[in-house]
Amino acid sequence: MKRLFFLIVAACFVFLTTPVHAAEPQQVTVHFLNVGQADCILVQAAEKNMLIDSGNNAHARKVLAYLKQQGVEVIDMLVATHPHHDHIGAMDELLNTFPVHTLYMPSVSHRTRFYRALKKAANENNTTVIEAKAPQTIRLVPNVRIDVLAPLGKRYVYKNNYSLVLKMTHGKNRFLFMADAGWKSQSEMLRKKINVKADVIKIAHHGAISGMVGEFLDRADPKYAVISAGGHKKFGFPSHKVIKRLKKKNVTILRTDRQGTIIAVSDGESVVFHTEHEPGP
Repeated sequence: MKRLFFLIVAACFVFLTTPVHAAEPQQVTVHFLNVGQADCILVQAAEKNMLIDSGNNAHARKVLAYLKQQGVEVIDMLVATHPHHDHIGAMDELLNTFPVHTLYMPSVSHRTRFYRALKKAANENNTTVIEAKAPQTIRLVPNVRIDVLAPLGKRYVYKNNYSLVLKMTHGKNRFLFMADAGWKSQSEMLRKKINVKADVIKIAHHGAISGMVGEFLDRADPKYAVISAGGHKKFGFPSHKVIKRLKKKNVTILRTDRQGTIIAVSDGESVVFHTEHEPGP
């Protein structure tokens, strides 16, 4: 039986900004950046970099600085999971700062200045744009497989359900990045019997109850859950019902609003976590 080791290391930000991936090429390092009520995830494997979302426009300077501190010079894969500003707001500045090999986006637009800025920057920088949809498989490096699990439908009332849901496999370890996928998207994956089992899951929609289908959580059966939340407390994210469901299943919970930036290091057999701050109450 595979063993996963969990370690919370309280560290100063100097530790967090050391390029972890340089020490061991066989490692995959996943950085869940603390960008408040938004999403930004950096995946590093060998010399390759994938960035999933960018946080909102107010986070641009912080995200750019963090990437540079991690030794990022080129973004091999940039993923805009869906066109809400808390996921793509800083993406135009990323495109204007780093060479980006490929931009993956779902087939949905949005009438906002953030979406227009993203499209304009991609066009001006001659970035290759690929429409991502399920089923699709991408290789960051030969031993890191990324499967696009959703969206499975073509039209949704709510844009959150257009979210690209990605499953990353590295050896025996599986990471599930849910973006803001809601009950409709999750129900479609269940109905299609998509394999969503994962060791680490980034909980959908900042821990909102709309992003947590009980049966989906049962099927995923994660050991660890990361929640990217903070800032807009009026929304009540993460939902206490979501936290209760995770605790009931004995899932270890990590939260950016309490622990700051969260780093998961996979060697293909085990996952070790480092956090910016000690766990909160």
